[in-house]
Amino acid sequence: MKIMDLTVKRRYIKLHTPFKTALRTVTEIESIDVFIHTDEGIVGKGAGAATPVITGDFASGMEEAILGPIRSVLVGKELQQFQTLLLQVQMSCIGNTSAKAAVDMALYDVYCQFHNIPLYALLGGKKEIQTDITVSVDEPLLMAKEAKSHVEKGFNTLKVKVGKSTELDLERIEAIKNVVQEDVTLRLDANQGWSPKEAVSIIREMENRNLNIEFVEQPVHAKDVRTVHLRRVLRDQEDLRSPRHLQPRQDRRRAAAHQEPALRRGVCHSQSTHVFRLLRVRRHGGRG
Repeated sequence: MKIMDLTVKRRYIKLHTPFKTALRTVTEIESIDVFIHTDEGIVGKGAGAATPVITGDFASGMEEAILGPIRSVLVGKELQQFQTLLLQVQMSCIGNTSAKAAVDMALYDVYCQFHNIPLYALLGGKKEIQTDITVSVDEPLLMAKEAKSHVEKGFNTLKVKVGKSTELDLERIEAIKNVVQEDVTLRLDANQGWSPKEAVSIIREMENRNLNIEFVEQPVHAKDVRTVHLRRVLRDQEDLRSPRHLQPRQDRRRAAAHQEPALRRGVCHSQSTHVFRLLRVRRHGGRG
């Protein structure tokens, strides 16, 4: 089966509730939808969101990357060369991780349709996972109300946004802890909102108060990770977008034994292909 064309469509998705983090407040998502067309009529679909404050990618730039260098390495190619196509997408241009992620998803979609298998089967089989739901950063009582509502709907893991006004962050967490059951798991995401000194101080205070936080994601600016020594397992910084970014982290981890960055669960700011490779690198201690 041959790839005949690659097209995009820009779509705006209104949110029924504003999504608030330390970096931004989102009321609408600007999505770039990708369609891979084949000579057998099968269409693969993928999508990526423009998040310039996180990835540096704008919608117009994503469209240009997809319709330009990425399209040029795919059109006319045989889908049977799946792994080669994935690699060529990554090598087609520098950066543009959101555009590459959208095309990557579309390639996986069209490949699974061609072989009539679900994506989970291609990736190794079915396995139950437990996800979380996000509580946007806001005033403590409003966040507690939102958290309680999520728990009442059946969620028992909450990802709590913090990092906007460090003075309020402990109050936010305490307010949520006061309205949810003890067995509800709390994960924090500061979205680069703390300085290194603030991160160490607030995490130590959370431990002193026995708040039982599972982990803290993106506590400091991506470029400040070298200065942080945290005793909790930290989620990966948002500049980890390909395997080549991992080796310096392995080196820093050996020098700062208390810090252990881990992969983010999602693939919003990276490509699924790279995530699988990153997992292998982590599994083998940085050796790939």
